[in-house]
Amino acid sequence: MLHRYGSPAKKATAIRFALGILRGLHCLHVNGLVHGSVRPENVLVCADGRCRLKGYWTDHALAHRVLSIPRTCYVSPEMAAGLSPTPASDVFCHGLVVLWLMTRQLPWVWAPVVGEGPQRSPESLTQVARAGGQVFYDLVAQRCVTTAESRLDAADMCGYAKEGRRLVKACLAWYPEDRVSVSAVLRRLDRLADGYEVVVDESETTTSRW
Repeated sequence: MLHRYGSPAKKATAIRFALGILRGLHCLHVNGLVHGSVRPENVLVCADGRCRLKGYWTDHALAHRVLSIPRTCYVSPEMAAGLSPTPASDVFCHGLVVLWLMTRQLPWVWAPVVGEGPQRSPESLTQVARAGGQVFYDLVAQRCVTTAESRLDAADMCGYAKEGRRLVKACLAWYPEDRVSVSAVLRRLDRLADGYEVVVDESETTTSRW
């Protein structure tokens, strides 16, 4: 997905992909599993437009002990703080992926600097985010960065329904307990998809452990 779509996705495409990813996550969650690594690199798009999730782990504690911290910026605040991923973590990272899909920009921005502290450039954040790892995780955990959800209010985003933009923001709530569930997002996005004549069957999205 990361290499196939180099520009902001069309509305119907964004909705179709968002629904596809959500259905894959819903399948995992109802079976007591968490993906824990929702990011563009782990969303495969088939020739017919179906999405396939890869890269999930069944034992995140073991993965954390054995592997280094992932070099990615698609991470929830609680994961950045060292906690194991939960369904709410998947929801947050799904929101990051959809935000990236809609804008094709980094889904993070520097948090506002209080007082007269030095202002940091978007370019410096891009560099750190691309590297990922502990440095970026620390920035998230310390709230030195925040999600770029304000971009959803830009003029060029007005083509997306307000409900859709609200759903992305609901996924990106900072605290896990404030986020919507995958099933709730699915219900609301299904209704929104009807307006764009987007149909995604539950069988269209699969998951695989790579």
